[in-house]
Amino acid sequence: MAELRAEGKSPEEIRRFVADAFAKGIFQAPTRPGVDYMLSKENLTPNAKGGVVPFPPHVMFYAPYLSNADLGSDGTLGPDGNPVGPAFVAAEGSPHALIIVPVGAHNAAAHSSADSSLD
Repeated sequence: MAELRAEGKSPEEIRRFVADAFAKGIFQAPTRPGVDYMLSKENLTPNAKGGVVPFPPHVMFYAPYLSNADLGSDGTLGPDGNPVGPAFVAAEGSPHALIIVPVGAHNAAAHSSADSSLD
């Protein structure tokens, strides 16, 4: 996709190219699960309203073609423009859909002390 951006293609042209490549079988959705850890407290992400907003640390699970309805979400958006609830699907219904699960801040010191109590 970087090559298409370098050629001056618009985001919409790139989305159409990718959708067409999936439809023609040129691109294929991965067949194995995947997990991304986005644990920074400084995430900025696009929301469903088209804005870019701060987003809390989160974990993303690859879930091709999953929808918010599959996850039990009715799609209600919160004030930040993201679906409300403990988890939601980004790019729902697409081959690159992701389950997004916000997580609490990780305290390494507390984790270490908890581990030492198990010795």
